[in-house]
Amino acid sequence: MTTTLTIILTTLLIFILVIICVVIISCHLLRRILTRKLLTRRHRLQEQRRIIEESQQSVETQQTEEMQGGNEFLNLHQFLLEAGDFAPDDFRREWLARQSNV
Repeated sequence: MTTTLTIILTTLLIFILVIICVVIISCHLLRRILTRKLLTRRHRLQEQRRIIEESQQSVETQQTEEMQGGNEFLNLHQFLLEAGDFAPDDFRREWLARQSNV
């Protein structure tokens, strides 16, 4: 009777240990899978942020260039309005002087 009881208890103990090992391995695998998914998502979000920042910088650069072009147009317009006061040679010299200052 005692041998049967010890066999049953030993089998039960081994079964419990196997279940514990399976649970530990499952938890470890689940943790690795979740970590990989979270890291992938994090990298994707960082990439999206980088793309957004680059596009914002591009838009700002384009707006700055457009404003400079507009300023050049206004400067030319103002210069042409004032050009009637100069002789033709002075007109060319003054325009070149203003272009070098900009």
